[in-house]
Order: sequence, then C-alpha cells, then structure tokens
Amino acid sequence: MRSGVLLTTMPVPVAVAVYTASFGLWLLRRRNIRGAIGAFFLAACCIAVPLLLLFVGG
Repeated sequence: MRSGVLLTTMPVPVAVAVYTASFGLWLLRRRNIRGAIGAFFLAACCIAVPLLLLFVGG
C-alpha cells in the first residue's frame, strides 16, 4: 500500500523541487549565492516534508 501512496503523492513535490533547483542553478550562474542557497534549501524541503509526513506522520 505504501508504494502506491508514494507513487500518487510524490510526483507533484518532485516536479516543484526540480523546477526550484533549476532556478537555484540559474541564480548560481548569475552569482547570486545567497539566493541559490535559499532555492536549494526550498527544493530540499519540497522533497523532505512530504516524505517525513508520509512515513513518520503515517
């Protein structure tokens, strides 16, 4: 059951994280280090929070 729930709930957060990480790369190329770090942190949170809620909050 968990793999089915994982497959139905994670595509949207993964897509948001990929889009945010690509924005972070764009910021990094423009030498906006502080903004890039924030974007990468936000992308990591987009993946970590749903997984945490799925497995721990169960």
